[in-house]
Amino acid sequence: MQNLETIHDYLRCHSDEIGQRILSSYPSLYCPDATPSPLVSGMLRTPYPAQTLAIMGISKRWQLGRNANVIAECGAGKTLIALGSMLVHSAGRPFCGLVMCPPHLVEKWARETFLTLPAVRVFLIDDMRNGGNPREPHGVNEVRLRRGEIVREGLHTSLSDLRRLGRKGWQRLCRTTAVFCIGREKAKLSYFWKHCFKKRLHEIVEGEKGGTTRYSALWQADRSKIMRMAPAEYMGRYMPEWWDYAIADEIHQLAGDTAQGNALGVLTRVSRQFLGLTGTLLSGYADDLFNTLFRTDAKRMVEDGYQWGAAGRERFTHDFGVIETMERITVEDNACSKKTKSTITIKRRPGASPLLFGKYLMDHCAFISLEDISDALPSYREEVVSVTMDKSLRAAYDDLEEEIRQCLKEHHGNSSVAGTMLNALLAWPDHPYGFGTLYGSEFNPETRCRER
Repeated sequence: MQNLETIHDYLRCHSDEIGQRILSSYPSLYCPDATPSPLVSGMLRTPYPAQTLAIMGISKRWQLGRNANVIAECGAGKTLIALGSMLVHSAGRPFCGLVMCPPHLVEKWARETFLTLPAVRVFLIDDMRNGGNPREPHGVNEVRLRRGEIVREGLHTSLSDLRRLGRKGWQRLCRTTAVFCIGREKAKLSYFWKHCFKKRLHEIVEGEKGGTTRYSALWQADRSKIMRMAPAEYMGRYMPEWWDYAIADEIHQLAGDTAQGNALGVLTRVSRQFLGLTGTLLSGYADDLFNTLFRTDAKRMVEDGYQWGAAGRERFTHDFGVIETMERITVEDNACSKKTKSTITIKRRPGASPLLFGKYLMDHCAFISLEDISDALPSYREEVVSVTMDKSLRAAYDDLEEEIRQCLKEHHGNSSVAGTMLNALLAWPDHPYGFGTLYGSEFNPETRCRER
């Protein structure tokens, strides 16, 4: 029998048995050897085998629950997987999808939708208003792909019209697949707010155990500025489950207690199925997932005993995160005795328990890396080609080099000067002009301060 001294030796020795146990404990929803849906071959862009596996897995997950996530590296095809998953799960029937993404990706989503799904109409949700600045688009506007560019032409409507139509009315108006795209910045824009000063309105907040009564000023919409309702708020109030699918791109950026984060919860309310896309689900701390899990699957979190807010987040961190407890003990001399005083500080630290992945991620997440699709990509070779500088550019570089050498010799050991020179060198290749005079600081023993 082998001598197993470390955990690595144990894993190497029993890797086959461990792999079989993992597959039996967490069986895949879609087996790689199974035949994919024929709808995949009907897509305008053919997905790679790993992307097809993710598409089929997401569609199988939606048959068991309403939420799923795709965690994939940049360039692995998250957009293609999301669009293909909606097509396969809908079984070829026309569907309505809602996509919320960063503002610079709205037109990219519209363009890729045209290039991926057959017979699809795409609409951009610009705001809640029908009027306003005539130079800017308003309401809900249909877009089309013209020579590789997204142009607004076709149907013009609004969210309030869609609400009045309902799903049946919309199906009579649009008998094909429709995908609505909205930037997360526009989704959260609402009224400007101000205090209620005139009548001194306020709400009284009293503690459970008595104590001082606190007064909190009430707020009201500022009618002197733009009057608007946030599209996300309107959809959440008046259009529940209006869309068949909702997709949140870069979902890790919606984990905070912000208006954009609240819009994530709206997506799960206005749709029947939800899909989150991200390349970095965790930023290193376990509680980064708390808000995201609560907004996408609140029922499960409540069943596990968590509650929304600071108390629930703290308990979640204790269960699945890393906590550092520091106790400082000091001895104080009193008149008649010695007193020991202890101060306990609790801090969260980077790290997450493996139980977090097994309990909340493995059953509804598809993980994809660039290595999974690299076999289907063309060969790539990187070469470095040196280019000789022009005379004027070479002279500028030589002058800067000489000035920095002289400055460092005059101020030897001055970190401020060295840092200023380093920043100049980093920025110089992009624009070797317009820097002006560069200043550093040094310690003046007379004034005991750093001066330029």
